[in-house]
Amino acid sequence: MNELPNDYSFWVEQGMDPAHANFLHHGLGAFRTNESVPMRGGMVRNQDIDVKSGWMWRHRGYEMKNEDMDAQRDFEPPFAIRATYDQPNGSRTQICTMQVPVRPGVCRTFFKMGVGKASKPTPGSAPPAPQSPPQVPAAASASAATSAAAEQATGDEYAGKKEREVKKETKRGGITDLLGKLPHWLFMSQLIADQDVVMMCRQEELMRREGLTRRDYWLNSRSDEGVAAINKWMKMAGYPNSLWDSNEPAAAGGSSTRSSAGTAAAAAASDPGSSTGAKHNHSRAEQLLSRGGAAAAQVAPLGQTYRGWPAAGVSLEQMLSRRERHLRHCVICQRGEVLVNRVCIALTAAAALVAAGTVVAALVGVMGGGGMAAVGGWRALGAAAAGAVALAVVAIKAWAFKEERFESGLPQWEQNGGYAMLRIKGSKVKGGKGQYKIEKPKK
Repeated sequence: MNELPNDYSFWVEQGMDPAHANFLHHGLGAFRTNESVPMRGGMVRNQDIDVKSGWMWRHRGYEMKNEDMDAQRDFEPPFAIRATYDQPNGSRTQICTMQVPVRPGVCRTFFKMGVGKASKPTPGSAPPAPQSPPQVPAAASASAATSAAAEQATGDEYAGKKEREVKKETKRGGITDLLGKLPHWLFMSQLIADQDVVMMCRQEELMRREGLTRRDYWLNSRSDEGVAAINKWMKMAGYPNSLWDSNEPAAAGGSSTRSSAGTAAAAAASDPGSSTGAKHNHSRAEQLLSRGGAAAAQVAPLGQTYRGWPAAGVSLEQMLSRRERHLRHCVICQRGEVLVNRVCIALTAAAALVAAGTVVAALVGVMGGGGMAAVGGWRALGAAAAGAVALAVVAIKAWAFKEERFESGLPQWEQNGGYAMLRIKGSKVKGGKGQYKIEKPKK
């Protein structure tokens, strides 16, 4: 979970715009601008969008390597976006994000991803049309019932066997299970999220300064259908006024008309079929929607993140603060910071002790009567010096790791060039032996 200085509306737009990845994140992971392709997508009509149940959008890939994949994005009001990517080779990637508004200009984001195999429907198979049951004799009916019960028992046995096989395969996860048990701060860098945050912050500042609204967007391709649809839903739900009950500018949420539909949208997460659960979820949604009084002042209460935003600007250092965005909300990372800090101190102390011992040994060898032989010779002294240097390098990297994961992403941002990614490896050179180059746009 991250608490970010971006309005809820920008994050749900981002979740409906997968084609941005190769341009905004060029040089990170496998994203390359020269490998992007026009993304084909279906239409989302106005009648397909429901303020309570949301809507669904189907589209194709946005990179050369996934151009033919079948993708589906489901918006489940008011928070969740589910993306399903089915590749031609049968693999399936599912991504679920939640964007929860905290106050105008600030939201909390949650992310979960899973990889597996897509189910393959039988080609041309369709559910048979319902037919009226034929009139059969009682004996035949009893025989059919017995046969159906036997088939049901066989089906249950097969399902149980299949479930045991799945559990057995799960236990064989090996490295996947091991990675799942490791703390997320150990292997998760936030540079991609940094680029999203900075871009959306600057977009929000620009729209507020210039008086722009989402009516000024130029959505002229099928790849923009998701963004257009989410803005239609927000207009139907009356965001932001239906949530914050304040006179927020239209640039922050894309609507200037208060509507009771927002309350219905927030309550859509409840199950209308249940009684106690539905009432509880509905009351929780009403509590969330009623928290707009403090937000009207546009100044965060004492102790909250990004004080003064969005009425006042937010600096790059604030945007990239790991402590503001995540650490203060995550007990696992707070414990991780303590652990990593102890490791850094230990490495620094060890490097200092080895270096001091090396200097003392060198002085004894030079000034003592026994010469260098008394301290093991020049080779031993050189090995000790090399060990001290190695420990110092590891200690420096450990302190940098601690800063990037728990304190601030600003040094990493400045080192990598922000969006330019000048020091990130680009596409692989054809015919080269592991060499990389940065792809520059052609004039």
